[in-house]
Amino acid sequence: MSRLDYLESSRGVSGSVLLPIGEFASMARKRRSLGQSQALKVALARKKRSAANIIDIRSKSGPLIAPDAAALTSYADHELTPLSILEGAGIKVPSGLSPASMIQIGLPSVAVENFLKRVKIGSADLESIIGISEQSMREKVLKRARLEPVISDRAYRLIDAVARAIHAFGSFDGAMNWLNSAVPSLEGERPLVLLRSEPGTRQILSALDRIEFGGVT
Repeated sequence: MSRLDYLESSRGVSGSVLLPIGEFASMARKRRSLGQSQALKVALARKKRSAANIIDIRSKSGPLIAPDAAALTSYADHELTPLSILEGAGIKVPSGLSPASMIQIGLPSVAVENFLKRVKIGSADLESIIGISEQSMREKVLKRARLEPVISDRAYRLIDAVARAIHAFGSFDGAMNWLNSAVPSLEGERPLVLLRSEPGTRQILSALDRIEFGGVT
């Protein structure tokens, strides 16, 4: 076998030795295989951590920020986005999770109840608008459970309407007075009552746009 059939390979501090080309190629393949295996292990570990985070989000109510008058009034001065609307209501959206995903996972019952107390939503409106009885809500709060996706979506509809009313009227009191009063442009209905359906919600949002840009109630 000629010298061209050998390649030099370093083996620690003891010096260099010459290896046959076939053996050198075999070692190179093993190293590549080990590298790919290690990369696969890292990817699987990351995937498991991501899944664990989702499970953790599903099983816990997560960090809560009780909404106060100042937090809700901030709707008047800030741009309204799904994220700012949720966080203004005291619902912290974990990093890396979209508001839509948060609603699908389920909003934390404790935070939603705190918001409902702040805006003084009674038990009758609670059930008709959000679709959950006062007793069921209390049980979920005691367990620090999350609301079902459908209930979470309805709760977001209410939070969104309150945020947009505050934004249009410029104050919490003005917004809540409008939401709880018979409005001529809404055929004499209370805006809160219209939140029971998607078409009614669209009517409310259209009315709030008119108030914000044209001053017509």
